[in-house]
Amino acid sequence: MFISRLFSIIFNHPIVFLLKLSPKRVFRFFKFLHSNGPISTAQSIKLLVFDKKIPDYNLNIKLLNLYNDFINIKDYEPIVFQTTNNPLVSIIIPVFNHFNYTYNCLKSIHNNSGNKICYEIIIANDCSNDFTKDISTVIKNISVVTTLTNQGFIKNCNNAAKTVKGKYILLLNNDTQVQENWLLPLVELIEKNDTIGAVGSKLIFENGKLQEAGGILWQDASAWNYGYNNNPALPEYNYVKEVDYISGASLMIRKSVWDKLGGFDENFTPAYCEDSDICFSIRKLGYKVMFQPSSVVVHFEGVTNGKDIILGQKQYQNLNTKKLYKKWKNVLIKNHYQNAENVFFARDRSKNKKTILIIDKSVPKFDKDKKSKTIFQYLNLFLLFGFNIKFIDDSFLKHHPYTSILEQLGIEVLYGNYYFHNWKYWLKENGFAIDFTFYFRSEIFNTYIDEVKKNTVSKIFYLNMV
Repeated sequence: MFISRLFSIIFNHPIVFLLKLSPKRVFRFFKFLHSNGPISTAQSIKLLVFDKKIPDYNLNIKLLNLYNDFINIKDYEPIVFQTTNNPLVSIIIPVFNHFNYTYNCLKSIHNNSGNKICYEIIIANDCSNDFTKDISTVIKNISVVTTLTNQGFIKNCNNAAKTVKGKYILLLNNDTQVQENWLLPLVELIEKNDTIGAVGSKLIFENGKLQEAGGILWQDASAWNYGYNNNPALPEYNYVKEVDYISGASLMIRKSVWDKLGGFDENFTPAYCEDSDICFSIRKLGYKVMFQPSSVVVHFEGVTNGKDIILGQKQYQNLNTKKLYKKWKNVLIKNHYQNAENVFFARDRSKNKKTILIIDKSVPKFDKDKKSKTIFQYLNLFLLFGFNIKFIDDSFLKHHPYTSILEQLGIEVLYGNYYFHNWKYWLKENGFAIDFTFYFRSEIFNTYIDEVKKNTVSKIFYLNMV
């Protein structure tokens, strides 16, 4: 098999191959063959012949300056939002002091929300004593709801939510800066399906690393910020999926669902675990909670309440985890895994789904050729029947816009430098979860079949489409 693939490359591209040939590369060929095996060697030769390099994908973020020494609120540049009487989205920003963060959060919304979605801004002012109390002097066309006494995060949000006009309530921390085109993907996803009750953003740290690509709740009610501190551009963090919970730092909920639930459960006052709890309650009503990776929000974690779980409001994190476990114990034991087990299923709530692995030379460019269009139709059919789909793209490149289209459908596509070198490791680690493997081309079948047989017990389908 290896010899046939090697000669196929040479015979089809003899001049290119000869130009690349050198004694040093011949030596490296045998060394690589010995260390990595024939399949990886054949792929490497293919890349060499075509001068194809697999890029490392990264996510670029833009941050506004957080710090200044202004002594008067009028020194800030005014921000003017559009007026609206019929917003689709009501953005609630709960605030207790930290005006600089609030100002930059609002500026990022103004700069990055586009003009396709009509929204209103509601500042939920929980008795701030800094410039926040005069925020309307520099931020125009927003609503400010101020509490008479300090209420804490949960009651402050519930109070402000009584004033919303939109179809959707979007809770956004003031210690965030939204990135370009963050709002439209959230709306498009929740509008796509009436069974979706809530959607949330991908959260990024200010250093560019991932804070959370959806959350996982374990049987003991402990939580994982999935992907914490990893590269947010990796494909496992970039497909639409159902999740256990979305952080309240950027969480959009149907107002009709919010009203049915009465908002956040005030038994978790003043804060912590209320976002996990309301996501469980949304599911209890029969709705899904979804992660939208195309909505990117930078979150400066711990600005309001710090990071020390022993002192201040942060201490409620442990206390409220116990409350969460008590309230949802039966659901957690029945539907969730023990801590850190079966992450493959836990990260996208695919425990009760059959998993299909599709392997092809590229993601289907469905408007380019008939075979791609047919494969794309197969993918949509599998989605319709509720399958969990993983796709290995033999080029390991992210093809615009086709890869992103699959990701928005909920298909995880493996691409990038890491997966080019580690697809066999991925199969070894996750092969237990793969029920079916589909191929559409003989050359791809020949490349991957041995590793698939070795690492999975999947039923194998080869559809030879001419």
